[in-house]
Amino acid sequence: MRTPTRNYSPVTVVAAAIIIALAAGAAPPVYGQLQPPPQSDPIEPVDEEELEEFAFVLLDMQALQRELSSDIDKTIAESRLPEEIFYEIYQVAQQLPDGALPDGYTDEELEQYEATLSEVVDAQLAMQSRMYETVVDGGFSPDRYNEIVVAVQQDQELMNDLQRIVTAIYEEMEKEG
Repeated sequence: MRTPTRNYSPVTVVAAAIIIALAAGAAPPVYGQLQPPPQSDPIEPVDEEELEEFAFVLLDMQALQRELSSDIDKTIAESRLPEEIFYEIYQVAQQLPDGALPDGYTDEELEQYEATLSEVVDAQLAMQSRMYETVVDGGFSPDRYNEIVVAVQQDQELMNDLQRIVTAIYEEMEKEG
């Protein structure tokens, strides 16, 4: 059995969490702009070997998502804008037309918000590139990776197989120390 390319701790990442994320539709996308294949196109069957390779890529993608989340949290925490104000402005800005900023904040707060948000977006874009490389290095095209995500979400038997494979990967990692 091959080893994931990143280190994982069974304490912080458990197979059930990955399977639950897949079931909830929260599998890491390869690129935000890529959409799952249209429902009308039949999805090519996923065999055991491909599902195992997918499991390794999925674990790597989960690790990248955790890294991104940590980087974003750090960026926001280290900005000169208090975290509460950043999130408040962010929430209000989501309700406004593109590029509009909310009223009721100082120019300095809005400038800090924009600077911090720019850093967050840069981190997301850099991570998208790393996720793309992870998928391709794992032997998948972005379209095929996304097809398998959809297939696992739609097929309980396939999800059960993926859970079994991920559990086996963790058991093997524990044996290897």
